[in-house]
Amino acid sequence: MADIMGVGMSWLFATAMKHMVNLHYLFEVGGIESCIEYLQHHFLSRTRRKPLLLETLIDHFNARSRSYWLAITRIALGFVWLFSAIDKVSHGWLSVGDKLVSGASLQLIGPNSPAFYIWFVENIIYANPLLFQITITLTELFIAAAFLSGAFTFLGAVAAIFMNINFFLSGTGQLYLLLAHIPMLGGAGRAFGLDHYIMPYLMRQLRFWQRNETIKLKYHFHP
Repeated sequence: MADIMGVGMSWLFATAMKHMVNLHYLFEVGGIESCIEYLQHHFLSRTRRKPLLLETLIDHFNARSRSYWLAITRIALGFVWLFSAIDKVSHGWLSVGDKLVSGASLQLIGPNSPAFYIWFVENIIYANPLLFQITITLTELFIAAAFLSGAFTFLGAVAAIFMNINFFLSGTGQLYLLLAHIPMLGGAGRAFGLDHYIMPYLMRQLRFWQRNETIKLKYHFHP
């Protein structure tokens, strides 16, 4: 509850006015740095109990690696891979085994492709086109799912980098795409992604298994 110049306030309005008054005072005595410390303590500190949704958002923004900045790139790359996979599915990559051999949808051999890669394409891929079409499509779907959900992002990044290296060997790779996937190896799914919960859980399981040689399936959610 608050009474500001005769105006009665309650709930969020009273709380907001309290913080504004405090910030005004702190700015006069300590400057902007004191205001920032005040905001961090009251709104980004986990020592103060908040509603579940707000606690969860704060927990993601408090990622030690500041990986929430990587979430933007991760999600954008996820859509790139998703659209690429959808395009392949719509063009029959999972059912007709002539997309790689014909070269109509993807050029596997370029003028600068190394000899070992040319041999692999001509003797292995062209001999099993449907198998590799399915593998490529499912891999792209896996990368898209990993990036968009933020689950097992490291594995998705490894697969994406491997795919981009193959694109370079065929002469169709883009350097910016390869470079954009490297930061995804550094915990890009730990903020606004399921890795925020999966990776700590797996680490706890690993430590528990090392001590007890068994696993503990019970999971306690901590926002």
